[in-house]
Amino acid sequence: MIRIAAAALAATVALAPLAASAAAGDARQDRLQKRAEMMSKRFDKLDKNKDGAVDKTEMEAASARAFDKADTNKDGVIDETEAKAIRDRMAERRGDRPAKANRKDRLERADVDKDGKITRDEFAASATPWLMRADSDKDGKVTKAELDEYVGKLQKRADKADAKPAAQ
Repeated sequence: MIRIAAAALAATVALAPLAASAAAGDARQDRLQKRAEMMSKRFDKLDKNKDGAVDKTEMEAASARAFDKADTNKDGVIDETEAKAIRDRMAERRGDRPAKANRKDRLERADVDKDGKITRDEFAASATPWLMRADSDKDGKVTKAELDEYVGKLQKRADKADAKPAAQ
């Protein structure tokens, strides 16, 4: 009986990292799926002229609208109070999922001159990279097909990362 319990305990200890890895992989896949859905919805919202592509003009207009919404006191910059409000809204959208501790906060990265305030230009420069990474032909606009291809690359990268722990 003791041998059976010891064997069960050893098996549990040996397999626990695999179970944790699988759970982490499932969570990553869920986040990636939600991100893909968010990107697709955002694409549809950004494509104001409904030509099937989001160009720089549409991105700049969306960035200006977002900045104006965030700059609640209308002083031309996003200060720490306004940045906190943005973070709170983002946390609410995520379902209060905490951001990764090793990732620099998006708003902190946007404050290029590190003066504690985000100007309209800093905000605009930080708003476009996620979409422009999908511009595979570098023509300054992103089509739905390019966005789908980009999401596929993210999926492959996640699958590869999930496969690593199992292979070790």
